[in-house]
Amino acid sequence: MAILQSHLIKELEQENPDSAIKQTESFLLSNAEEEQNYEYSRRFERDAAYWQGIFGETSPTDVRKISRRYPIGDYRGAEPRSMRIEAAVSQSQNEILFRFENSGGSIFRLFFTAVAYTQMVIEDSNCVLLQAPIGNRWSREEKQTISMGVAPVLVPVFRQDGQTAADCYQILQKHLQKALIHSRYAPATRWGELASPGWKQIIPVFGVSYQTGKFQKTSSYTETIIEHRQAVESLFATIHLHDRFADGYLAIEADFRRIWSPEQCHAFLQTVLNYAVDIAVEVMTQEHTDHHPKEHYTSDECSAEPIGVHLLKAFECYTDNALFRLNGENSTLTYHEGLQWMHRFSMRLHDMHTENKPVLILGRRTPETVLAYLACLIKNVTVVPVCPTTTPTERLLTIIRNSGASLCIYTEAEQNLAETLNLPLLRISLHKGDSAQKRIIQEQIASTLYSSTSYSEIQHTSCNPAYILYTSGSTGEPKGIAISSVALANYALAAKAAYAAEIPFNTPLFTSFGFDLTQTAILVPVLSGGFIQPHEQDIRDNPELLHTLLTDESLTGVKCTPSHLSLLIEHGISTRQHPLTFVVGGENLPASLVNKALDCLPSGSEIINEYGPTEATVGCCIYSVNSIYSINNDSASIEEEKNAPALITPIGTALGKAEISIRDRWGQIMPRGFRGEIWISGPVLADGYLNDSVQTEAKFVFSADKQCRWYRTGDLGVQDEQGIFHCIGRIDDEFKVRGHRIHPVEIEKAVEDVLAQFGQSEDHNRQLKALKLVIDEAAGIAGYETIALCSNQPIPHESHQFQNKLKEKIAESWLPNLYCTVQPWPINANGKVDIALLTSVAETYRRSFIDVAQCVLTDKQAADKKTQQQAENYNLPLWLDEEFLRPVWPQSVDLTVSFLELGGDSIKAIRLVALLAKRGVKLEIKELLTLTALGAVLEAACAEQPVGCTTDAAVLEKPLKSEDVS
Repeated sequence: MAILQSHLIKELEQENPDSAIKQTESFLLSNAEEEQNYEYSRRFERDAAYWQGIFGETSPTDVRKISRRYPIGDYRGAEPRSMRIEAAVSQSQNEILFRFENSGGSIFRLFFTAVAYTQMVIEDSNCVLLQAPIGNRWSREEKQTISMGVAPVLVPVFRQDGQTAADCYQILQKHLQKALIHSRYAPATRWGELASPGWKQIIPVFGVSYQTGKFQKTSSYTETIIEHRQAVESLFATIHLHDRFADGYLAIEADFRRIWSPEQCHAFLQTVLNYAVDIAVEVMTQEHTDHHPKEHYTSDECSAEPIGVHLLKAFECYTDNALFRLNGENSTLTYHEGLQWMHRFSMRLHDMHTENKPVLILGRRTPETVLAYLACLIKNVTVVPVCPTTTPTERLLTIIRNSGASLCIYTEAEQNLAETLNLPLLRISLHKGDSAQKRIIQEQIASTLYSSTSYSEIQHTSCNPAYILYTSGSTGEPKGIAISSVALANYALAAKAAYAAEIPFNTPLFTSFGFDLTQTAILVPVLSGGFIQPHEQDIRDNPELLHTLLTDESLTGVKCTPSHLSLLIEHGISTRQHPLTFVVGGENLPASLVNKALDCLPSGSEIINEYGPTEATVGCCIYSVNSIYSINNDSASIEEEKNAPALITPIGTALGKAEISIRDRWGQIMPRGFRGEIWISGPVLADGYLNDSVQTEAKFVFSADKQCRWYRTGDLGVQDEQGIFHCIGRIDDEFKVRGHRIHPVEIEKAVEDVLAQFGQSEDHNRQLKALKLVIDEAAGIAGYETIALCSNQPIPHESHQFQNKLKEKIAESWLPNLYCTVQPWPINANGKVDIALLTSVAETYRRSFIDVAQCVLTDKQAADKKTQQQAENYNLPLWLDEEFLRPVWPQSVDLTVSFLELGGDSIKAIRLVALLAKRGVKLEIKELLTLTALGAVLEAACAEQPVGCTTDAAVLEKPLKSEDVS
């Protein structure tokens, strides 16, 4: 109709409008007669049968199996405003395409395939519908019909596992030939009566137009210049090919609706060109890339030696440097003394560790525990590090059983726990005697300065994993990830180069041994000749350590989580003079937190966002920020819809020899600006999952060209135009809470087990789902995270017995803070739980719960009465009022309900404990995380004898034991 209207308008603009009207009427009648003749012909019947066989009810395609993870969506309601984008065809690409056409290849089918394949990649789908104006075999009269003008054919393009773009090109030959023969039917104009309900849900997005020979303005008496609006009138975009190399070059351009950014449009079109060239090369040569395979990443091919070699060299190089700072500047342990201790420990270990099996280290943050761990790395004894204070006994026993650990290394503080594990025990301690005693020890073993271990011995035995770290598993059981000594060396060397290239990395150690980010705080200081300042208490348990920790001007770096950073900048950096480098990992890093930290830190400080799953050895991607404004400028390049509610710091670029890529589920690379799964490759990859070959093969895969081993992270990411990577979520329901990687199944299974002990195991209709909720905090500080457990039936979570049983199975940091009964249970169209709806219900429930718990009474009399009752019930100091509690609860707080009922979590608990400590009131976090009324908890804490603020000295001046190793 657009073409007919165009003819009419142009003729009416001439001097003889009467003649124009007669000609137009003749044109309309001629077309109508042609259409009527066709619709009553046998050709029409054959064409209709063909298209009904593809799109009708009798179609052999099961439309229900067509999947799209990131669909472009229904664009048809938006105004069809367009923009034109041109692709830059290089000389080499043009020569390849020219040879391809001269060898008999089809340029149209080539780009038709490339467009379809690119769309499938960015949508992560297995089928798309493409439009094409096929009319080469039509008669001159047919080419002027309405159908030709407005209804090109629709061609479905599929891909299956293992199929390449070149495979799609070959398969499409037959389909396009048949579509050409039956194109007169113009299926798009009859889509309503032709297509089945399933096919109607698939919206055509792209079209391909084709101009051969020297570009002409008219062809068969019809204008061929496509106006921008016409090109996107019924499509998302139209790709135009100008072929035959009239001027020596193929020209490619496209009209896009103004929905994507220009950068995304250009990335899409350039990817189409790249796929076309790749297909052409493969088709012409008929050779697959596996004829010339690259070397796979293995431990043997990597230039890095095992981590033990580098550690031993560091101990011999930095002999007189302080390795540990224990109690102020005058209390240190040197590298030489540490090496001596490790030598004696290794001899004991050799006597007790006769089997080539892992050893379990109950990892308190003490010098002897760190030294024992380093000695095991040097001797190539596989370590299973666990946190003794946060890991439930039942989980510990599961880890021991799965890892095959044959020995438990522990300190005196873990004596009772160690004795319950049914393992041979090796107790360690650090003896710091007087100088005369130290001289005797040095003289006894100076001649043996670790001579029992040579570099060649370390390399020969480096086949053992360096450590096995356990994370949450999708089966409900923890899964062990085996990290090789070479992978650990690659990370440690790259981290040293990035974080300590100019000065030693002097750092505090306050994070859990069962947390792989702690590797940075151990290995980078040693390899750079720096010192470690161990803190047995986590700063979350004793926030007053923060002030002493960060005012220590000798510290140069801190490895922590965003939650730690939030606490650090709130409590301890106002008086610091020298710059600090913060390496932050374990969870998303909000840009607002980065800016607030840089605003508080001394000039020259740097915050490095380190990203990496445990399977890629601590960290594999970093983004450095040393200016408040740079984070905002860089992040602005990602379109708003792909950002989390709060702007998240980019994860940056690959660290060391790691490789990062954004891919679809088939392993195809996504164009820049489009979402996909983050894949990681390189010598930092783990060996796999211990005793789980199925999961190892599913997550550690080879690329389609069989040239590289990749780890599929399950993280949703995007690469911007500057090449910077961003992590924007998950493609599954796994989540992280305050750095802890949690699979909801493990929480759900623990709850099911506890309910079974309560006699509720018979109900097979019970539904459980653990979710993470993120609640925004005020003043630009990072939002805090909490876990909600949704169920379709009530859970007896208020029972102390239930909570105690649950703590025996999962870590306290994994405990749900909110229990929400949801009826009916939300199910999506695929028969699975609707996570988005369930999360929305949980958030609504939580808000309503808080509104009730923290409501501000408008009736003054009722408010006065409530205040009076609280004053009568709880004997609290006058200063402990709503104003004092405002940093934790901006609104009014009801002291008659529990801390948890007020929406409290560990972050709020830390802040409250820190506020009370400044007033001389000591309160442990675990006392808050109960169902006792908050007023009662505060009253009991205030009633005790006030104590001064805890300092480092209070923690570190414990009497050292008389034993050296056992």
